[in-house]
Amino acid sequence: MKNYLVNSVLFSFLFVSLFTSCSSDDDDDNVYNLTLETYSADLEPGETASISILSGNGNYQVVTNNDDVATARISGNNVVISAIGEGTASLTVSDAENKFQVIQVMVKASTTALTSAEAFHLGRPEQDGFPSSAMGITWSRNTDSNTAEFSTVAIEITQVQYNQLQTKEAVKELYDSTSNKIASFTAKSDANFSEKYFIVNDAGTYRLVKMVDLTFDAGANKAYFVERH
Repeated sequence: MKNYLVNSVLFSFLFVSLFTSCSSDDDDDNVYNLTLETYSADLEPGETASISILSGNGNYQVVTNNDDVATARISGNNVVISAIGEGTASLTVSDAENKFQVIQVMVKASTTALTSAEAFHLGRPEQDGFPSSAMGITWSRNTDSNTAEFSTVAIEITQVQYNQLQTKEAVKELYDSTSNKIASFTAKSDANFSEKYFIVNDAGTYRLVKMVDLTFDAGANKAYFVERH
């Protein structure tokens, strides 16, 4: 009888241990790896992107280490990213089992190529339809018979710089990084005249301007730059 009781207790212990072990294995089987559709995103300021959570354990959360660059939120099984400003940010996605993954985000403004129509020329009104004030450059006065003064808010650049500038962003960057802004300049119509190149701030619009061939209009007592053909 004593042996029977011992054996019964031992059997019960083994049964409970086996059941507990199986339950523990089942619990482990129900813990999933956290996997995402992708682990990086390249965006421009103002853009959004959605990255799917392919597997995980629910109760998803996401935090950013740089909310000046990108913010994020969970929407269902998706990480929705909003690009704020240029730079990089790391988004950490976690779940109920403390599994986590990191999404690397790069936000960079796109570049806009200049077109031929955006390299401006100040022309003679009766020939080209331009007024005496155009692209942020205004005729002020003729200081003598072959010298004219113009007012502007600009920087003067070289022909090499003029030819190298290919995007609106590059034009603005060069303007902003140059401290010696000019409020006026003079030009002559005689044989010593040389082409002039400017980046002009025309009421917040940055224009690439090439000035060629200063011509005087005696009747209007004004002077104009015209494009050489």
